Amino acid sequence: MANVTRHSSGYFLLQTSSSKQSEQLEKTELLGESHAVHISPHKCMNFTKGVIKTSDLKDMSQQEIIANMHSQDVIDCKRISFVRDSKTIDKNTYILTFNRLQLPSTVYLGYLRVRVEQYIPRPLRCTCTKCQKFGHHHSRCRGTVSVCYRCSVSHSQETSCASDAPVKCVNCSGDHLSSSKQYPKYQQEQEIIKLKYTLNIPFPEARKGILSKPSLSYASVATVKTS
Repeated sequence: MANVTRHSSGYFLLQTSSSKQSEQLEKTELLGESHAVHISPHKCMNFTKGVIKTSDLKDMSQQEIIANMHSQDVIDCKRISFVRDSKTIDKNTYILTFNRLQLPSTVYLGYLRVRVEQYIPRPLRCTCTKCQKFGHHHSRCRGTVSVCYRCSVSHSQETSCASDAPVKCVNCSGDHLSSSKQYPKYQQEQEIIKLKYTLNIPFPEARKGILSKPSLSYASVATVKTS
């Protein structure tokens, strides 16, 4: 029997106990005699993501990695890179997407066995260099003015803060930079993301799990969810 959860968007999330049950539900077109429905696989909850770190794949393209690891349920691969001095530098770190609900502890690369770590992305905080808020990129910012990450005052990035301006966080008014990873709001966002990716649940459910139990850490909430 499927576990049914209704979301505020009006959609229903159906969690099944087997692939056969999922296949049967996908064929359903009517509920009762007159309610037309469309049931399709969730875009992200049927997959898991893990991280591997190895130099043994440096000469392989991402498509070649996917092809060679397809038998281990790998359906996507992304190599981590960063930009330095206008040059893109590839790291020996890869994000693998698995077509399975449980993340494997290891994968095999020929004769090598490589440990798989849980993929936990960082909170989208100061990727918005305009308003200094969480959860969006500056290209999607709805703010009308730019805000300084240091003093929380609106001035252009080319203009330095006033010499007597105190350090003030935009998000919590604390005496630290808005880019700090130590203040509670950032850490709370980290806990929500950890819960979402570790239990493979939607963001609203993970956020509700953390915010409804503010005294609990991610680990304790995860223990409650999985016990």
